[in-house]
Amino acid sequence: MSPATSPNNRACPLLLMHGGGGTEPVEQNLGRVKRAILRTHVERAALLPSIDRIIAAVDDPEFARELSELSVETVLTDTAPFHFGETLRFLIHRFKLERLLYVGAGALPLAGPEELETLATCVAGSHRVLATNNLFSSDCVGFSPAEALMTFPPPESDNRLAYLLHESGLPLAEVPRSLGLIFDVDTPIDAVILAMHPEAPVGARAAASSLRCLLPVSEARQALLDPGLEVFVYGRAGSLLLSVLDKDAASRIRFFSEERGMKAQGRVQSGSVTTILGSLLSRFDFKEFFSLLGGVVHAAFLDTRPLFASAGIAVSARDRYLSDLGQHSEITDSYVRALTRAALEASIPVVLGGHSLVSGGLWALLDSGWRARDGGCDADH
Repeated sequence: MSPATSPNNRACPLLLMHGGGGTEPVEQNLGRVKRAILRTHVERAALLPSIDRIIAAVDDPEFARELSELSVETVLTDTAPFHFGETLRFLIHRFKLERLLYVGAGALPLAGPEELETLATCVAGSHRVLATNNLFSSDCVGFSPAEALMTFPPPESDNRLAYLLHESGLPLAEVPRSLGLIFDVDTPIDAVILAMHPEAPVGARAAASSLRCLLPVSEARQALLDPGLEVFVYGRAGSLLLSVLDKDAASRIRFFSEERGMKAQGRVQSGSVTTILGSLLSRFDFKEFFSLLGGVVHAAFLDTRPLFASAGIAVSARDRYLSDLGQHSEITDSYVRALTRAALEASIPVVLGGHSLVSGGLWALLDSGWRARDGGCDADH
């Protein structure tokens, strides 16, 4: 039996995936940021004793060749349509994996080598274990045995992977809740926030410069640092972010959380997402809503995906990404266009995004903001 498949081996394979970037310019620009993040993981993992091999599944032949030159075992997944769970099953069988640490595209851009080491060691040290950065919306999942994936229908995306593995019976390991493990780049606004952080990978920061963000992110960040101001946070935000805001934000926080786990628990797919704020928005003109909001708080961070889902809108990736950048004039969907324009024209700084914005994104903004104020490097200036 080879070292790579021996149950006594105390190392763990690292499996990276990247693909499905889309053909629109905004999607391709985000894809370049995610590729830069993946390269950083390869460079760091190559130096870690707990990771014995690096496997990458990508859909770009040129990127696959580039990774192969870095001694990465590379698989080209350029056949359509892509299915995450089926691809993961294929890779487990092809490489005869008994355990693995999966890291998705754009995940863990601020994770240091020690955090990857902690996850890999956790998985390598147990015959039955699940380690993840987010049980309900995972993009980093380590598990053993790998065959546990075969006990339930394969998920279409990685969001539900950890949840389904836990439901199948794998015990959940306690993983440190650090900024490096929580923050991920899922949408363009996350890439903008990453570029503002002094520890952002150099390549990712350079790639993010191609994203034209019209939303006042820096101004909204400053509001978090001012004890005389109030900031509104809305969306699929959890108790971890609330504790971070309570500890690190100088401003007063108005915190409104709803529809956490809407993807992992299938509510998006079934069309059963219902939001209180979405119901209120249906009775207001968007401009009127932001005018009301501006009379109460001094900045706002909105996870728009629950609002889109509760409105019954299937929003394209292109429109979601353009909304996150405030580029309303290029958005096709009328609801998304009107909401984005009203946010951009609001009297207060409003930042729009997805789940990552109201989890690791706000944490990263706070961290970079305080570092800049304390005299450290502010990558945004």
